[in-house]
Amino acid sequence: MTRWISLAITCVFGNVCYAQLTKTVDYALIYDLSYIRDTSANEYHSGYECIAMRVGDEGRFQDFNEYFNDSILISFGERYPGLNTASLPKEQLDAVLEEIDATMAKWQKPSTDKYRIVKDFSSNRSKLVSIYSMTPQHLEQPLAQDWQLTTIQDTIAGMRCYQATTCYGGRNYVAWYNPDIPISDGPYVFAGLPGLIVKISDDKNWYSFTLKRLNLKPHERFWNEYLILPASTPVSREIFVRTMKERKENPKMMGLIGKEPEEVRLQRKKGFNKRFDLLLEQNH
Repeated sequence: MTRWISLAITCVFGNVCYAQLTKTVDYALIYDLSYIRDTSANEYHSGYECIAMRVGDEGRFQDFNEYFNDSILISFGERYPGLNTASLPKEQLDAVLEEIDATMAKWQKPSTDKYRIVKDFSSNRSKLVSIYSMTPQHLEQPLAQDWQLTTIQDTIAGMRCYQATTCYGGRNYVAWYNPDIPISDGPYVFAGLPGLIVKISDDKNWYSFTLKRLNLKPHERFWNEYLILPASTPVSREIFVRTMKERKENPKMMGLIGKEPEEVRLQRKKGFNKRFDLLLEQNH
């Protein structure tokens, strides 16, 4: 991790007062997300793991590697309270940034910027972080739980599941839930079925979430109180979708805008051509 990325941490988590780093979660669910990369060739991303967990009325959903990396970065903010405002003396700040660089070089898991979601089960609403806006923003909306239940059954991941369908964000989805696990939750913004969602895909099979493993007992886990920053402001679906689409079509690196070689920018743009995960949400 380069020094400019280390310095960016002080901006991202600026004005944040760190509290306890762990909480007792009610459960934790690991899903595998796969998505289309080339619609003409039916080429798919190999998939990456996401974590869903809940404490009381609050749920979280996040790319697992980002979740792991956050736990490291935020632990530095707790150890060095002046880091989040860059108010440490210069020599100490340089030493801390070098320590962060060395730690992340050893432990950082590979990831790209993915969705961060907070679910409020008391109000049945969700917040999706707009990870590509220059200022903290999020899309706030009802949880996706307007389901049509069916009597169709199948065995998914070794579990007896029932089928249900819903429309969300401009796409039609088919879900498979297990009524023997009385948890009305699932991946992404989905919830509200009479059992745990084991698998859900859109009707084109461009996006698919599949349960890989789960821990249904209360246990301690890292809990980022500031998954959505206090300064974040809500935006419309139109703005949220447009921001994600612009990121896919013209990706930029914070801190390097106008400074990187043109061939590097074009190479990144070529790579983002297959980032269909950025188009999961539509303006409907």
